[in-house]
Amino acid sequence: CTENYLINTAVVTTDSLDDKAPYDYAADAYNKIYEGKGSGLLLLINNDTNIDILYKTGSCNTFISAEDSDLALYWATKEIVAGDYKSAVLRMLKLAENCPQHIFDNAGIFSIEQINALEAVFSSYENEVSLLATNNPSEIPNEDILRSYYDRRYKDSKGYMLMLDAYSKSLIAFSEEPLPDSFE
Repeated sequence: CTENYLINTAVVTTDSLDDKAPYDYAADAYNKIYEGKGSGLLLLINNDTNIDILYKTGSCNTFISAEDSDLALYWATKEIVAGDYKSAVLRMLKLAENCPQHIFDNAGIFSIEQINALEAVFSSYENEVSLLATNNPSEIPNEDILRSYYDRRYKDSKGYMLMLDAYSKSLIAFSEEPLPDSFE
C-alpha cells in the first residue's frame, strides 16, 4: 500500500519515553529513521505511559484528518491491548489510502485544491504518471532523488515520474520507457 503512495512508515515500540512527551518521542523517532524527510506515518506503541501516538508528516498530515487518525488509533490501541499488533498496524497503514497516488508534495508547495486537481489530471492519463514536488538543497543530484522515488513507486509497473524542485526551480522527468515526444 505505502509504495503506491510513497509514504514512509514505521512502528516504534518503547518502554521508556526518556522524559519526553509521547508526541515528541514519536517525532524524534521519525526524524531519526527518515531524517525528517518525506511524507510519513509512525505508530508509537508506548508501553511507558500507555499513550500511543500516530505521528503524521507531509501529505499524511494534510490528507488524513484528525478524526480519521483518532478513530483508527482508538481501535488500533484496543487491538494492541488484545495482543493483535498485526491488525493494529494494518489499520494504521490503511490511513495512507487517504493520500494522493500521483502527486507527492513533499515540499508543501501545492494547496489541497491544486493537489486534487493535479491528481484528477494525472489519474486520467493512459499511462501511469506521477509528480514528486521537493525542496532539495542537498548535494544529492535531483536525478538520483528522482530515480530512487521512481524505483519505489514503479517497482512492478511502467510509468513516468516528474520531479519539481522548488529549491532549484527545475523540472525533470524519468522513465524506464522512452519518453513520448508529446511528454514535454
